[in-house]
Formats: sequence, C-alpha cells, structure tokens
Amino acid sequence: MQPATGSGHISLTDRKCPYNVEIERTEKIMKYPKIIISLFFIGSLLGAQDQTHLATVINIEVPARVYNHGKFVENLSIDDFIIREDGIPQKIEAMYFIKKTRIEREEAEVTKMPITSRHYYFFFQITKYNPKINDVFQHFFTKTLLPEDKVTIITPMNKVLNLTKKALESKPRHEIATDLHNILRKHTEISGSEYRKIKQDLKNATNRIATSVIGPYEGQTSAIEDDSFMAASGMGIAYNLENYRNKLDQLNSMRVFSQKSLIQFAESIKKQNDTSTVFFFYEREIKPDLNLRILNRILSLYQDDPKIMSDVNDIFMAYNQIKPIDEKMLEKVYADSNVLFNFIYIGVHSTDIGTSRVRGKEHSEDIFSAFSTIAEATGGVTTTAQTPSAGFKEVLDGTETYYLLYYSPSNKNSKGNNDFRKIEVEIKDQKFTVKHRAGYFAR
Repeated sequence: MQPATGSGHISLTDRKCPYNVEIERTEKIMKYPKIIISLFFIGSLLGAQDQTHLATVINIEVPARVYNHGKFVENLSIDDFIIREDGIPQKIEAMYFIKKTRIEREEAEVTKMPITSRHYYFFFQITKYNPKINDVFQHFFTKTLLPEDKVTIITPMNKVLNLTKKALESKPRHEIATDLHNILRKHTEISGSEYRKIKQDLKNATNRIATSVIGPYEGQTSAIEDDSFMAASGMGIAYNLENYRNKLDQLNSMRVFSQKSLIQFAESIKKQNDTSTVFFFYEREIKPDLNLRILNRILSLYQDDPKIMSDVNDIFMAYNQIKPIDEKMLEKVYADSNVLFNFIYIGVHSTDIGTSRVRGKEHSEDIFSAFSTIAEATGGVTTTAQTPSAGFKEVLDGTETYYLLYYSPSNKNSKGNNDFRKIEVEIKDQKFTVKHRAGYFAR
C-alpha cells in the first residue's frame, strides 16, 4: 500500500486487484470485528450533518414502492395515491415514475427536480467467509450497476472502499466483482480469526464444565480431556465456571453496538446529493451454551454452595446481557434521512455449535429487531437467508423501480427539531402494499 499524494486516502493494489480502489485511512485496523463500528468510519467519510435548517418545510419527497401480492404495480397515476401527514390528508403536487435513474413518467402541477443519481453502500458484518458473496458481487456489478453509479463497500476490517469511475472502467465488471470477492474474503479471514478462536474456546470451556459434572464423553479429544481432568482434579467446577465466564466476557467485549454511530451515519447520508441505498449483511450470532440437562445437574449438585450458585447466576446474567437500543429514535432518524436501508440477515445453523452437551443459542435478537425497524422505517426490506446471495437479487430488484411523490405540508409550523411528522401512503380503493419512509423531522 502506498499513500496517494495530497489525499486522505490510500490506494490498494495487489496481484488479484490490479486497478486502484480508494480506501479510507483509519488509525487502527481491528483484529476482530466490532459490530456496527464501521458506521463510525463511514459517517466520518461522508462528513458532518449540516446543522442549518429552515424554520418550515417547503417540499416533502416520498419514494413509494407499491406491490400487489408481491408484484410491483406500474400503472398508477397521481390520483391513485393518498398521502396523510399525522393523519391529515395532503395534496400531492407531483408524481414521478422512476426506473433505475430514468424518469419514465411524470404528472406534476408544480415541477420538481428529482435526484435520481444512485449511491450504493454495502456493509458486511460477518466473521466467517461465505463463497456465495461472490454471487452477490457478480449479479450487482454485471446486472445492476450503471456507469454513473457510486459504490461504497465497508469490509469486516472496517475498511471503506470507494470504487471510482476510473476503477470501474479499468477492466470487465465480472473481474472487478471477483477482485472484490477476494478482498472481502481476505478481510473476513483476518478480522474474524480472533472472534472464531474465542468462540471455540468458549465451546471448549462449556465442554469442560460438562466433563467436571457428568464425566468425559466418548471420543472427547485428548487436549480437552487433559485440560478438563486437571481442572476437575484441581479447583473443579469453580475453576471451570470462572474460565467459562472469562471467555464469555471476551466474546461479549467484541460485541459493540453504537447507537450514536448509527445516528451519525443517518445524519451524514441525509446530506448526500443522491439516492442512497444500503445493503447491510449481518451474520446471525450463535453462542455456545450449556444444555438444560447440564445446567440442572449443576444446580442439583451445588444448591448448597452459595459461591457456585452465584457464579452460575453471574454467567446467566452475562450471557443474556443486552444493551438498551432506542428503536423509536432510530426509526425516526432513518426515516428522516430518506435512505433506503435493506437488512440481509445471514443464518448460521445452531448445529454448527451444538452437541449433546453444548447448545447453540441465538444471541442477536436485539440486533435483528433494531435493523428490521430501520429497514421498515425507510421503506426497505428485511430478509433472512442461509447465504448472502439467497434473496439478494429480489431485494436488489426491489430498489430499481419506484414512484417519487411530492407534497407541501398543510401544517408548516414546526415545534422544533423533535417535531416528527408521520407519513402514511395508500392507494385509493385498493389493498396494495405500499413501502415508503415513515416520516420526517420538521425543522
């Protein structure tokens, strides 16, 4: 890597990626992924939100996607739409039907200036590389991306890759997709190595607790068996519980959910002069945990030992530790940003961890709920799949076609920066599904 002269970026060039890709310089490369931390960097990249607001809102733009039994409805006119703001009907002044970046049809009493240029953001919060990511890149770069589109990719190492027009023109699209696939694989292997190691240590610690309580199982590896024997013959269950708690704390320390970073990203992206679409790939979290049979055995054997019972309770509290997330605030901030946020939740089989002694327990309910809320608030999609590519094409296609509606609020009096106006869109005399942003802040 060599610094680019007079630039805050560095250029990445290697044998598999002979063209240059701008990467935002960061002070420190994380050795393991910290959840959501990449939003911190991208927020800084986009710049601070302009704090100057008009006292009243003049025009409100509402992208809307209309579906009938899952199929997009293309033949609607301005008179088919109903918009309500805080329950009050609004007069729609203009409607534009857009495919990709083209305005295919328009009906306007007052001419507007729609911005149809596109900027795509790909976030990857994963710890284990999946080869199907190549299918994601191949489809996007060969089937969707237009020459004037912008693309930003945030890797698991929290590196921000901005693909310049020159980079996109340097070689065939399918080769660019392959290059990015190789970069992402490399970054995932590096950033996820420590996480995977500690996760395996936690699984081993769980097995040791089971061994010290009910004895070794058939086929137990010598390393774990020797370690378990030493622990059991020395400090016993107390040692194993303490070791388990330490590993659990290490794993939890890698899990950082920064609501502040999320809000900064939304506020920063609001300033961008283009149509912004986010694809957020998130890997389901499954942690090793003792199965109920082992837990009941511990509680039965040590019910009169306050230290053991306290340790078990501490582990339970640490395992179920969830930081509070203000989903209502995230919903409002992201709806106001007018970004289209799509959440791709990549499943991991609990059987990848589970054994007769160890169970794989879901540990990402809070993350799933928060990002699903953001997606719904922006008119985006939440999809759950076993691989990154499964369902991506459908999600991507859903971003290509939409109606753009404009209205001037009948109530122009703002109550301040916290005056959130709720938007509702429906189709007259039809029970169609309409996906749109949830509202905006009247400033």
